[in-house]
Amino acid sequence: MTDLREIEAMLAAIPASSCSYQEWVDVGMALHHEGLPVSVWDDWSRNDSRYHAGECERKWRTFGNGSSIVTLGTVHKMATDRGWNPAAGVRTFGWDATISIDGEPIDTSGWHKADTVAQVPPPASDYNAVRDITDYLTALFEPEEKVCYVTSAYQDEDGKWKPYGGICSRNCKSLLDSLRKHPTDPTFTFGDYQSEAGVWVCFNPMDGTGRNNKNVTVYRYALVESDSQDIDTQFALIQDLRLPVKVLVHSGGKSLHAIVRIDAVDYKQYQERVDILYTVCRAHGLDVDTQDKNPSRLSRLPGFTRGGRNQYIVAKDLGCQDWVEWQHWIEDELVEPLDVINLDRIWNEMPPVKPELIEGVLRQGHKMLLVSSSKAGKSFALIELAVCIAEGRRWLGFRCKQGKVLYINLEIDEASFLDRMKRVYEAMDVRNPHRENIDTVHMRGKTEELRKLVPQIVRTARKGYAAIILDPIYKLGIGDENAAKEVATFCNAMDAIANTGASVIYAHHHSKGAQGAKAAMDRASGSGVFARDADALLDMIELSVTDDVREQLREIYGEKADKLTAWRMDLTLREFVRQEPVDLFFVYPVHDLDENGIVAEALLAETERVLNDGREKNNANKKYQKATLKDRLVELMRNDDEFGRRRTQQQYADDLGVSVRTIRTYMKELEE
Repeated sequence: MTDLREIEAMLAAIPASSCSYQEWVDVGMALHHEGLPVSVWDDWSRNDSRYHAGECERKWRTFGNGSSIVTLGTVHKMATDRGWNPAAGVRTFGWDATISIDGEPIDTSGWHKADTVAQVPPPASDYNAVRDITDYLTALFEPEEKVCYVTSAYQDEDGKWKPYGGICSRNCKSLLDSLRKHPTDPTFTFGDYQSEAGVWVCFNPMDGTGRNNKNVTVYRYALVESDSQDIDTQFALIQDLRLPVKVLVHSGGKSLHAIVRIDAVDYKQYQERVDILYTVCRAHGLDVDTQDKNPSRLSRLPGFTRGGRNQYIVAKDLGCQDWVEWQHWIEDELVEPLDVINLDRIWNEMPPVKPELIEGVLRQGHKMLLVSSSKAGKSFALIELAVCIAEGRRWLGFRCKQGKVLYINLEIDEASFLDRMKRVYEAMDVRNPHRENIDTVHMRGKTEELRKLVPQIVRTARKGYAAIILDPIYKLGIGDENAAKEVATFCNAMDAIANTGASVIYAHHHSKGAQGAKAAMDRASGSGVFARDADALLDMIELSVTDDVREQLREIYGEKADKLTAWRMDLTLREFVRQEPVDLFFVYPVHDLDENGIVAEALLAETERVLNDGREKNNANKKYQKATLKDRLVELMRNDDEFGRRRTQQQYADDLGVSVRTIRTYMKELEE
């Protein structure tokens, strides 16, 4: 018979969901022919959405009744066809992958090995098997919880004893009561067993109907075991790791079974915590057996012999008290001190600042965000920027260092985008163009998720780009752009691209509503993280062009003045001194600097008009409020005369919510 672990490894390589009905039946027939219990087939099958409880057992009963024989060779071929390598074995978890606790990555590269090896203590001279079993059950189970144990076993072709079946109907209290009645021999309680095989137990409470994962009622414990290291080393590493071990059992063989406190709320959290547990163990030098990850896994029940050796409790309540305490200890243990740089030591050898890509605005390898309203010509502005970097020209008055550009077009049809690029080049009248400095990628309708796209961009950036332009970012599937955490994930992705040495330049849109009253930092749609994260924020807001202004522009642009739009661009910079706003006209297909100050003059006039309107409105409001108060005062005074009352000016002031001085003034005006 093939080793059960090898069978489980083959099954792990064959997702039940990938099998046809006949393949599913073939797997069951092979397991049946091999003499394995139906639970193996049932456990494997339940990961398929087509799984129906009880179907495996009904089909299982038909096998061997004159039907054709299917052997494990069929399962072996199915596994190898799906990439399983028998020599490599199965790695249930990616041990080289980064794991995390509460979303924070754990770097396990710095873990040390146990410096000392503690010897596993033997059973006490007055060892009592029933007392050991009692201590085990009392430690792990509540009185009414069902305990599943296995006393039946069979030998495989290599002579190894394997568990078979199981008794799952008895609760912890009934077992303890029976042990008290028969304090000298545990077989009175558990029945006869194969002394060469020992006795197994499920360390988590079960529902009493079976011993599969679906039968687990509380995901309280996990099993940590190693067959590849000597037992004293295992003992030392378990202690060194401070695992929250409730009970540590000698298996009667070559391993210790550590029943570790997990306290998961459901199966998903159980898997996550076992993943963390096993990864940390392996990183620390404990070669944990990954086949033990299931919550219904069998462990060794103390109080019985196995091949002439005792299965007994080595220790209880080792290490941390529970999972939370162990988690905090792991976090503290793995935290590295900050990488401190002493200012005095580097004072005379300061690292050079990165060169400027856009003079006075953006450094190489930094991030720039261009924000404006929808359909405002942001793409034209970024195409102009790409041309200016490729040619080493000025962009909106700012000198650009020449270099290669990667433009990732996420929104515009490829042909339309390239047509825009050509029109911009022609309108800018570039002589001796360096068009070889611009690479484009077109992803309209096929945009990848951010987590998939960023590695592609990083790999492409090896060509040595000075700038990478992403236009626009809303097509990147950020998620909820109002959620600071999701936007922060996007910003970190932009950092990963910038770490290639290329400046990352991306476009975003304004929030809804009027923007004129807002500061430039507050106009971008979504979370404020967008604006705060960028090293350079360039915000463009459209200005209304009055008839008088447009008449002036006709002298400069002719008929184009009838269709142009006016813009003011505010610059918020992290690396450089404050820049004055840049005033522009968008004269299709390019932006043109307002070198005559027409926009500024019109903007000042518009601002003064708005202020005057506000003053007039405010004065009107004050006159209305004053008249209303006077009317109310007259009404109060008339009521007082009607009822023969006399009140002080202070009382009138209190009733109307004004000062006594105001009441005195109003009365004087009324007398006049």
